[in-house]
Amino acid sequence: MADCTLILMKVLLADDRQGHRDSLRRLIRRDPEVQVSGIAEDAENTPGSVIARELRRTLDGCPVCDGGYRDHSFVILATVAIEPQWQSALHGKQYYDFLDERRWQELLRLREWNDAADTLIGFAFRCAGGRVGIVTMLSPARPGLPDTTLHYVILPEEEGNSLQALIPPEKWHPLRSTSAAPP
Repeated sequence: MADCTLILMKVLLADDRQGHRDSLRRLIRRDPEVQVSGIAEDAENTPGSVIARELRRTLDGCPVCDGGYRDHSFVILATVAIEPQWQSALHGKQYYDFLDERRWQELLRLREWNDAADTLIGFAFRCAGGRVGIVTMLSPARPGLPDTTLHYVILPEEEGNSLQALIPPEKWHPLRSTSAAPP
């Protein structure tokens, strides 16, 4: 019988200590089934599209390959409006349930938006090496307030492939503009 053990790790990767990422990168390169999740701290701002710039700022270097973002891409998976009604809390919990249970089709159907409400946004990012990660952010409705990273996960290879299969290629956007200078 095959060993179906899934290795789960929760970590905090500080933006100014990339040396701590090396062992995690070696682990996910060595074992395509390992899952690493945690919270990414704020990082530096770089030019580009607003969403791609915010994701680059949050990730501060690809957590998989430690490279820049050439040939990396992202897609918005889900949005949940956080409003005062009790349903908002349920929808937030539903987002995390779908994410934890890998219910990708249901996650992709979460599309709530209200300009006057804070929004929980789930992004998938795809490394040039093929691995997929998910970043969850809280985007405040009030102008001038920064987005806050709540959670991220680097999916096991098979799960990443399952998610990618559900998203049309044209929905993926470059994480770095093709006209940008190399990192």
